[in-house]
Amino acid sequence: MLARYNDRMFPRFTLGRRANAFPFDALVDRLFDFGEALEQTAGPAVTYDDRGEAIVLRAEVPGFSEKELGVTVTGTIVTLTGERKADAATGTSNHRFTRTFDVGIKVDQDKVDASLVHGVLTVTLPKAAEAKAKQVSIRTGS
Repeated sequence: MLARYNDRMFPRFTLGRRANAFPFDALVDRLFDFGEALEQTAGPAVTYDDRGEAIVLRAEVPGFSEKELGVTVTGTIVTLTGERKADAATGTSNHRFTRTFDVGIKVDQDKVDASLVHGVLTVTLPKAAEAKAKQVSIRTGS
């Protein structure tokens, strides 16, 4: 039961059906249609890097074009979205995701930059002036 729960919460990505599915699992999957729905809603892998002046998010989004992706920044919250429609000619299926991150610092929204190269979405989030570290000089006391 626990293994089945883990399979549903953390689906394995395979071509077609799961390789280790038991006949009863296939029956339940067809009855409730869980298998394909979970596989199609998984979000992209995302890495986070604080480079001092900016935070860089990288998301692996193979198969998406720049028109199918979106980046929204509100205060300290960054949201990545993507939606790809099914296309019978290329064999792609519907896929939609939303990933939201609280980067913990205020971002200069006017200078946010996003680029898509070889299936990797890179979002550069420059820190707002009040969020940058400031060196404080220490005086000797008398």
